Amino acid sequence: MNQKSTVKGNKNCVPLKILMDKNSVSVQELSNNTGLTRPTINSILKGTSNPTLTSLTAISQYFGITIGQLLGEETISEDLNSLEPDESFWISYPVYQWHEIYTVIKSNQEIQVSCIIKSDIDISKSSFAVVMNDSSMEPFISKGSTLIFDPKRKPYDSAFIIAYIHKANDIIFKQLHINKPHQFLTSTNRKIPSENIKLSDNDEIIAVLAEMKKTI
Repeated sequence: MNQKSTVKGNKNCVPLKILMDKNSVSVQELSNNTGLTRPTINSILKGTSNPTLTSLTAISQYFGITIGQLLGEETISEDLNSLEPDESFWISYPVYQWHEIYTVIKSNQEIQVSCIIKSDIDISKSSFAVVMNDSSMEPFISKGSTLIFDPKRKPYDSAFIIAYIHKANDIIFKQLHINKPHQFLTSTNRKIPSENIKLSDNDEIIAVLAEMKKTI
């Protein structure tokens, strides 16, 4: 079966809903950790379409269960109801300060870091993490969350990205909106006034958010 194959006969994915509720995992958080879009996850939860094998594999690996258990065809043992991942095979990534990102990524300079974070998701070796330092991206991303970015990941519409703004000679963290041929950056917290930024040819998307963790 190829990775684009669909699994037919899917009903509402009750085990997934239970696992998400038990582990306090939101649709957005599951999306960040699996690379699946929110509409795809909602579709799986509601059973409105047949999920692909790729989607089911990503979700089952995140929760440490089999695809059969995810579809309710096999029983999930009690000890698998909570997320207790084996971190022995996880890869460590550096946690940078915001002001260090551009120097590290663009100048390819190695710097010493006082903190690292581990992850088991499929991201490039050049990935890195930072700690969210404000509430501009609420309600999706809370202040204090640890964000893992992948410079090799391709930007997509509605992705959360770090960009270098040439005019300001600074980096910013925003949500990307693509309306070809234009690209815009916005904050998601409507309670905080902010202007939409139109990316110019001189601006550059540095990295795409791959995973979010509530704490280090």
